[in-house]
Order: sequence, then C-alpha cells, then structure tokens
Amino acid sequence: MDLTKNKVNVQYAYVLIKSDTEIELEIDQEDFILNADGEMDIPLELILRKNDLTLNDLYIMNIQKLLFIRKNNGQSCTLRQICLNVNL
Repeated sequence: MDLTKNKVNVQYAYVLIKSDTEIELEIDQEDFILNADGEMDIPLELILRKNDLTLNDLYIMNIQKLLFIRKNNGQSCTLRQICLNVNL
C-alpha cells in the first residue's frame, strides 16, 4: 500500500480580505510557537513580517477581514475571523 496517498495534507494560512481581492499568507510549520499558557500560537505579526508587511500596511491596503484558515486536502475551513473595518 502506498503510504503517501494516505498522508493527510494539512496547511494553515492567514487570508487578508479586501473588497476586490484576497491575499493568502502561508504559515510554515516553524511559525508555530508554544505560548506562555502552553498553547500553540501563530503570531500574526510574525507572518506579516515574513511577507514584508506590517499592521499599518493592512490599514493602508484597506483590509476588511482577516481569516485564519486550515486547508485539508484541498478543502478550507475558517478557524477564526477578525473584522478590521470597525470604527471605535
């Protein structure tokens, strides 16, 4: 039996959503960290920095939503959604 066919291909990404486009920022395995609470974490700032972006760039780009997704064998599942176009 070919074991590679049975291997689950799970990937994570942040997706930046604008009114006219979506930008996917891939998350590598080494981007996962263990935080002080003992939970796995993926700092958004780290992923932005790896893609030469900052939080201010998200504002300038008029990003409306940020999604944290899991892709499993071609299917996407949104794990967390953050709305960025909120006025306080």
